[in-house]
Amino acid sequence: MQWFKRIYLLYFFGFLLNFRPIDPILYKYFLVHNNLTNYEVGYKILPIVTYSSTVNFVLMFFLSGLCCFKVLLAISSVSAILSTCIRAWSYSYEEVVLSEVFRGTSSATEIAYYIYVYSYYDVEHYQRETAFVRIFALLGKALSAMLAQHSLSQKWLRYEQLEYVHLAAVALATISSFLLPAAKENVYELSPSLSANKNCSYKIKETISNFMANFFLSFNQNYIARWSFWFVWSIWSYNLISTFIQPSWEKLHRSAYNGHVEACVAILSFFAVLLVAFRNINWKKRTVIIMPLLTGFQYIILLSGMAFSNGFILFNYISYIMFAVIHFFVVTAISAEIAKTQLKYCFGLVFGFLYMTAGILNTVMVCVVNDSIAPYKFKTEGQFFVYFIVFVVIFVVFFAASEIKKRIVTVVSRHQ
Repeated sequence: MQWFKRIYLLYFFGFLLNFRPIDPILYKYFLVHNNLTNYEVGYKILPIVTYSSTVNFVLMFFLSGLCCFKVLLAISSVSAILSTCIRAWSYSYEEVVLSEVFRGTSSATEIAYYIYVYSYYDVEHYQRETAFVRIFALLGKALSAMLAQHSLSQKWLRYEQLEYVHLAAVALATISSFLLPAAKENVYELSPSLSANKNCSYKIKETISNFMANFFLSFNQNYIARWSFWFVWSIWSYNLISTFIQPSWEKLHRSAYNGHVEACVAILSFFAVLLVAFRNINWKKRTVIIMPLLTGFQYIILLSGMAFSNGFILFNYISYIMFAVIHFFVVTAISAEIAKTQLKYCFGLVFGFLYMTAGILNTVMVCVVNDSIAPYKFKTEGQFFVYFIVFVVIFVVFFAASEIKKRIVTVVSRHQ
């Protein structure tokens, strides 16, 4: 019974938290329900969730030594309830901003769902369990996207009624989070030997000290540094593209098929993640080959989708689907590999650091390119062109540096 409670309730929670029928049509929802302009939504509302999630990533990284996974899951679902309620029953610009703040909080604390499972399993099960928690999240995403698409196209439900469905799902997720057993380790409890009578400041200092020692020890191995960079890069690029792709779809095709597109992403990603679960890949050797191929292909897709987006919405959709599927495959595979190299009681700090880094990079990009305070007011096509240039430059610099370092190591080893 305890095993059932631990595993299936966790999967159920992930399914419900990701059952968000309003997400594929969020941009359109703000335009219709809140009567906001394209400029207000694209340049003032959408950046808020990025800033909020980054602030919460930072807070989680430094303060969550006092929390356990179960608490973070409850915070994520309660924040989703608050965001949904405010969005459903409010119309003013200020209230929409507040709803996005809570949505960012929910998004940031949701990472506890993906690392909760590591506290219960041995290393040999990490790959499969990492895939399974992702699979149930993708199932929630797929079914909710299809519900949104067919409900609106067949006029079964209105936008407001889809919000009520979303609210019911996150309410059930909140209930299930309280029924979950507490994880064996706190998120950032790095020193099991710490005495219970030590004060909080001492515990936090000791926690960070142990984390730094373990983290930098791991990074002495080139493949772990490469995996971490790839993980951060994938999270950063996907969050950025998925947040700001909807204004492009609204401009090109009035967001007519957003639900179908997001459902296709989830279904194809489901099979890609299944491949991770049941196919053993030696990532230590394969990363050098697979990483540049997949990443390069992603950015070719990004450029192609941007180039053909003018009047050719289908190609834009296909490009986004392929981009997102690669992201879910990479993040699932690399998460398990990074987890295998870490101490059993420091997953929260390691993944918290990686997500925080991705969030900071995302915030910088949004502030410079997408926000209303940005020095240049890029149109939608211009924004994606800037993304492409930045990602390609980082891609080239990183792999050039990797090759140079590899050659230097080879030369030094020959002369020893």
